[in-house]
Amino acid sequence: MCAFFSAALVTRLGRSGLVRVIGFTAIGIVVVQLLSAIVVPSLGMPHDKFYPAIPGLFLQKNGAGRTLVIGLIAGLALLQTRPKALSYTVLGASMLGVAASTSGTAIGSAALCLIIYYILVSLRGAGLFWLSTIAGLIVALLFVGSFGLTFLSDDSTYAVLGKDATLTGRTSIWAGVWRAINAGHHWWTGYGYEAFFASPQGVGSINWNMYDYVPPHAHNGLLQTWLNTGIIGVILTIGSLLYLFVRAADNFAKLNDRLSTFDIVFMAFFLLVNVTEQTTMLYNNFIWVMFVAVAALPGIDGRAAQRIGAPGRGARASVTNARDGASDDIFQHTRER
Repeated sequence: MCAFFSAALVTRLGRSGLVRVIGFTAIGIVVVQLLSAIVVPSLGMPHDKFYPAIPGLFLQKNGAGRTLVIGLIAGLALLQTRPKALSYTVLGASMLGVAASTSGTAIGSAALCLIIYYILVSLRGAGLFWLSTIAGLIVALLFVGSFGLTFLSDDSTYAVLGKDATLTGRTSIWAGVWRAINAGHHWWTGYGYEAFFASPQGVGSINWNMYDYVPPHAHNGLLQTWLNTGIIGVILTIGSLLYLFVRAADNFAKLNDRLSTFDIVFMAFFLLVNVTEQTTMLYNNFIWVMFVAVAALPGIDGRAAQRIGAPGRGARASVTNARDGASDDIFQHTRER
């Protein structure tokens, strides 16, 4: 139902409307976060070692922080659109919410999203080849950097994010999950959707006594997908990510505006999050809902882009605003085709 809701939302709103709805949602979430911390402190503050993080009505601070990073991405995409106050309000509220969550993962993701966004803006008008190359380098760096850190043993490297060399026990969980994947026929078919950690047969196949607790999931999107659906699901997931990255780069090359950066930056964020958490094929999850929404967004053909008359790097903001205002027309044109 979440996936159907995402597709219906995109069909109704288009790219421009979707980004604005995300922005308004981020503002509402931050307001609820801060009000809950003041009016109902028992809900606004977590009852664990991460005090004084403010997750609001979220169950965990990382969930609150990651959700608001999407608001940050929407705020960046809305820059130089009208009304200008909306983008600055969304950006300010999202940054405040991410900081209030004190989530190291969210803060690091937000910083990387800012870097990726300004790289894209500096490459406006560079063409699809260079944009696809940059998108590929971003993906490669995220993979190599994220997984490469797990081989470092110096805890001081991770102290900045409040972690240790095991990424708070995640490397041990990954090792146990990988052993379970290679047990019997599960490498090919997995254990069934969300079945491994919910079944005594699945969880019982690993000696979790060496870990402090039995984890709720694999803490890695690719490994969790492998547990759920086997290698076939992994291939489909990787193929979908590659296709959506290339399509997002193609849209940005043709539209050449800031609104179209939303797709690329969100996909990079989605990939980054799934290194240490799981949001792939996860029901009732805002990040997965947004992934389906981005996947359901239509591509932009050459004639639709020409209708906007995408200018080069030196174009004025007013021309960018005109393109943004016509984005819904492009969506309608593409749908009719």
